[in-house]
Amino acid sequence: MKVIINEREYEWVSDYPEGWMFNSRHYFKCPVVIGRNPCFVKRFEMDGRQRVAGWNLLMKLKYKNEPHLPRTFDIVQTEENRREVYYLFHEYVNGSTLKAIIKDSRPVDLTALTDGLFNALSSVHRNDAWFPDFCEKNIFADRNGKWFLIDLDSCQPASTRPSNDMDVNMVYWALVYKFYKEIMGVEDLKVADVPGRALNYLQLVFLVLHLKVFSLRPSQEYMSDQAFDELPSLLDALDPRFRQLFLNVLQGQADGPVAYPVEEIRELVVRKIVQLNRLTMRGETSLQAQHDGYYSTTAEPVAEADDVELQEARQANTSGRGPVDESRNKRQDQSEAGNKQEPVTILQKGPVQPPPIIVQDLPGLKHPRTRALLTGSVAALVAVILLWFFLYRGTQQTGPSAQIIDFLPKTAYMNSPVAISGKHIPRNSQEIKVFFNRQRGNISYLSSSLIVVALPKMDELDKPGSDSLRIRIAVIIAKDTIRLPALLTVKKK
Repeated sequence: MKVIINEREYEWVSDYPEGWMFNSRHYFKCPVVIGRNPCFVKRFEMDGRQRVAGWNLLMKLKYKNEPHLPRTFDIVQTEENRREVYYLFHEYVNGSTLKAIIKDSRPVDLTALTDGLFNALSSVHRNDAWFPDFCEKNIFADRNGKWFLIDLDSCQPASTRPSNDMDVNMVYWALVYKFYKEIMGVEDLKVADVPGRALNYLQLVFLVLHLKVFSLRPSQEYMSDQAFDELPSLLDALDPRFRQLFLNVLQGQADGPVAYPVEEIRELVVRKIVQLNRLTMRGETSLQAQHDGYYSTTAEPVAEADDVELQEARQANTSGRGPVDESRNKRQDQSEAGNKQEPVTILQKGPVQPPPIIVQDLPGLKHPRTRALLTGSVAALVAVILLWFFLYRGTQQTGPSAQIIDFLPKTAYMNSPVAISGKHIPRNSQEIKVFFNRQRGNISYLSSSLIVVALPKMDELDKPGSDSLRIRIAVIIAKDTIRLPALLTVKKK
């Protein structure tokens, strides 16, 4: 079949099912090297294509570059065993899912993630779709720290409202509806009441908050019930504009890609969540103060950003557009007073609840504790650099740490590319040699986890009656030779 990759046409032959993997929906294979381009290829049968919710989105993205979405190179129709089959060719992004990064306890640049996902969602929304399967396994970071949304074939048209029968991860759906019901008191809320594109932004707010809390409390398990249960109340304590955002969605003001200003949401998330420095638990529940089903909680007031934000929040809460939070108005009055920082008694209806979470910023650079912390951190960093310089400088070698894992495809033709995957591969092509039996192949692509090499001509195949050949692959990195245990089958064209 003819395939267009990066504006160039190639002849490509599918080797399905050899080496292909299956997820919950379709078969896929990666990396598949076409020309010099590593690709991620998905295979859809005709009946499967009819069940692909994001098919219209994929057709719109064909040949286009959209920010923070893997590029869709081509979609090709063919016939296999008298059945209509479609092949989807995506850009191959070398990296890890957010789920894998968290599992490996690797750091996450929350600023880059927030910007990347806002841009990715905007790219989806501009093409009249929304992203229902919003979760850690579908958020991807490449080796340079750029963030993407993947699994675009699960996207729904913008006209389709959220539904409980969608086969997606609903963890962040649940947090959104929990905020409406438990924080805002909206009891008769239906799943379809929240438009899909607006739901995406609300999900992103909770994802960033979840990651921020986890970074400040690394001892807490990421997927614990406690971590999720406290997120709605914590979000409400951060800023009254979050509640207003949720209210605007219900009032039909956020059903579209630009109906609610995306830049305002992004700025709010960055200022109030990403830039948080510390979470502290303050106050205690007084058991003796319980009476008539009420309990009192003593808590320090939360300082808001500025007087303008306080005025906007008060107008939003008293204009009849949503539930009035008297306790929040009391905290705002204290913030406006400036010098009055006495505890506030908040009366709430219901059983005894745990102490509220109060968000505090670190003191300024002039504060003695902050200056001492910075001085100690710099001294520790200098000590580590000096230790490395004297003990380990010159002892690092690339060869021994490099690993070769596997190669694809298992069956190839002369002069066709073979992709060899591994870890910690040096990027200097002069240090790497790949031999097929005793003949050296030419490296056409090289990264820290992938070597793409062209098969050399095999003289043995020129002999009469020889249609295929089984050969061994050896990779030499620096002075170390790594022999792959599996054999490669080479055929004549």
